[in-house]
Amino acid sequence: MLSDELARLHAVVAPDSSAPDEVVLERDALLRALAALTPIEREALLLVAWDGLLPAQAAAVAGCSTTAFKVRLHRARRRLDAAVAAEPGAPEARAALTLVSQEG
Repeated sequence: MLSDELARLHAVVAPDSSAPDEVVLERDALLRALAALTPIEREALLLVAWDGLLPAQAAAVAGCSTTAFKVRLHRARRRLDAAVAAEPGAPEARAALTLVSQEG
């Protein structure tokens, strides 16, 4: 529904009460962590988080079974979480992982 998509977009772009330098550091840490993933892991995360696809839809795009896609997504989430946690100076960047829906 349009209202659901608008609510999702608002949550992504809603102003943050953090200082601008903190926001920059958090985003930088998250982007570095995302770049550290394999192309397949990055694709899995972006199909769900950025494109808003459900796992079954994303599996069709990725050309694999829904089960295989869910495994890819699970592994990608774990690696992204670990990579963000390892980023120096950006402990709050983990909050940004909420953008990656845990459904599916």
